[in-house]
Amino acid sequence: MSALPLKQCCQQRYRCKNCQKRFITDYTYKAYLPGIDSKITQLTKEGLGFRSTERMLGIRFISIHSCLLSRDFVSCTACC
Repeated sequence: MSALPLKQCCQQRYRCKNCQKRFITDYTYKAYLPGIDSKITQLTKEGLGFRSTERMLGIRFISIHSCLLSRDFVSCTACC
């Protein structure tokens, strides 16, 4: 991992040396896990609605909505 550690009270945060974005390695909320955006787009292409995708993946409706609205699915952890 090419990142610099940053201090925080609860979890260790890192800063990417390439893009300077901050991230943590162990996310507690499932919407931030790597690869979840591809699962959202796959389930949407298969015809599932937002609410059924929400139930299957265990993440909130608004997270699915904002993931589909954003065009940038690349996370910082992909470059580190």
